Amino acid sequence: MARQEQKIRTKAYIHVGDHLVDVDTLNPVQRDYVAQRLNYILYSEIFRGKATFEEPELPPRDEVFADF
Repeated sequence: MARQEQKIRTKAYIHVGDHLVDVDTLNPVQRDYVAQRLNYILYSEIFRGKATFEEPELPPRDEVFADF
């Protein structure tokens, strides 16, 4: 008997102040901010002690997420 395929659905949320916000609802500037911060943090942790990365120059977090 064939195994039935099961669809996996995922959602990503971030904390913005006191709110939990779905990443799908962010505007392009906010999504870019989140992506650059995550990449910086990820690569810094993966290559800790082997390489260093400069933190990206981003606008202040309060300005990017002023909507919330």
